[in-house]
Amino acid sequence: MKTNEVRYPVVGYSSELKEHYDPLSRTGRFFGGLIRDVKALRKRYLSDIKDGMNLVTLESVLLMFGLMLAPAITFGGLAGKHTKESTGLSRCLSLLALEV
Repeated sequence: MKTNEVRYPVVGYSSELKEHYDPLSRTGRFFGGLIRDVKALRKRYLSDIKDGMNLVTLESVLLMFGLMLAPAITFGGLAGKHTKESTGLSRCLSLLALEV
C-alpha cells in the first residue's frame, strides 16, 4: 500500500465489491449509497437492534426521560407562577423538545 493511498472501511461487503468500493462514488439512484450500505451491513444493523432490546436499555431510557423531564416541569411551573402564565410549562416543554 502506498503512503498516500486512502483505505476505506469495507467491512461487511462482498469480496468483489471490496475491490472497487468508493464511498463517495455516485450510484445513479436516489439514496443509492444509503441503500447499498444498508444492504451490505443489514446483519450488523439487525444484531445491533436486537442487542439493544433488553430490560436494561429500557430502564436506562426511562430513567433519562424522567431526569430530563422533571427539571423542565419544575422550572415551567415556577416560570408560569412568576410571569403570570406568560411563560410556562408548555414553552419549557417545547424548548426541551428542541434541545439537542
